[in-house]
Amino acid sequence: MNADANNITGKIVFHSTGFDNPINIFTVDAGRKKIRQLTDSPAKVWNFSPAVSPDGQMIVFNSARNGSDEIYTMNIDGTEQKRLTDSKNGCYTPCFSPDGKKIAFQMANEEGWMIYLVNSDGTDIRPITRKTDDSRVHKNPVFTADGRSIIYESGSLCIVDISTGEIKSIFAQESPDYHTYKNVAVSPDGRKIAFEAGLCRSLGEDDYEWVYTIFTSNIDGSELTKISDGFITASDIKFSPDGNILAFVGAEKLKHQKHIYVMRLDDSEPMKVTKSFRKAFSPSFSPDGSRIAFVGRKRGEKRKHIFTARVDGTDAMQITDISISINSLSWVPAQC
Repeated sequence: MNADANNITGKIVFHSTGFDNPINIFTVDAGRKKIRQLTDSPAKVWNFSPAVSPDGQMIVFNSARNGSDEIYTMNIDGTEQKRLTDSKNGCYTPCFSPDGKKIAFQMANEEGWMIYLVNSDGTDIRPITRKTDDSRVHKNPVFTADGRSIIYESGSLCIVDISTGEIKSIFAQESPDYHTYKNVAVSPDGRKIAFEAGLCRSLGEDDYEWVYTIFTSNIDGSELTKISDGFITASDIKFSPDGNILAFVGAEKLKHQKHIYVMRLDDSEPMKVTKSFRKAFSPSFSPDGSRIAFVGRKRGEKRKHIFTARVDGTDAMQITDISISINSLSWVPAQC
């Protein structure tokens, strides 16, 4: 039985993608195809990587409207756009703390790419990581559920205590034998993380391939569990609001298109939920966890659009009909 579009509530925040064209941020009503453009920039200016505050009232994003890639905030309706940073080398991957009062991001300084923290009103910008051993690239910060620490990528996965500055490797004692770790997600209750680990595998002389595996573990790195294996690409890992289901993007073989997979953490195998699509990516759960939004391209069609579907992939509904490419979805509640 198909869902009534009028009963699918909330807004989906996303950015358009392109090269010579401007990149802008939009919202679309999840059930009504009503699109609103929030940023408006000239050609070749990018506004990208929107992340929504926990209360759904603010968006933090990147914009190059003043020359370099800086961090900006705005209200969920696009008003009160404010620049927070003034860097020489650009700032990237912003995210809100669980209470919405702080924003973490990556920015380059004399030591390399480090994780920075700033109040959501733009005050008190400061680095919270420093160069450790040979690591000069710290990126993709994610707050823990209690807001006291930030997990980030630095070859391995590291965690920094915001108040003390203490840095630890999550897998200091027990580490899977892989070459890179990334795309970490924290469960809603803060007890677990999910992430992908990449292994560079030799195929012979001067030939190799990367293979990615999805793992879960406790926040301290214990109880490491492999939940999928053998993907050539894997990304966009998301926990459902109740923490019982994982969604992620994966491609099983070289040259195969990306698809959305979901799996219950008590099951053994991931399920491809976008079989009827040529490709799909950027999953985002609805606030109640009953549906999932994604960017998909149907077989035989040239354009990609935003769809929502039940978590098992049934009842897919197209909710955009615009001639732009789309990425970075976030589904926020109806009252926002």
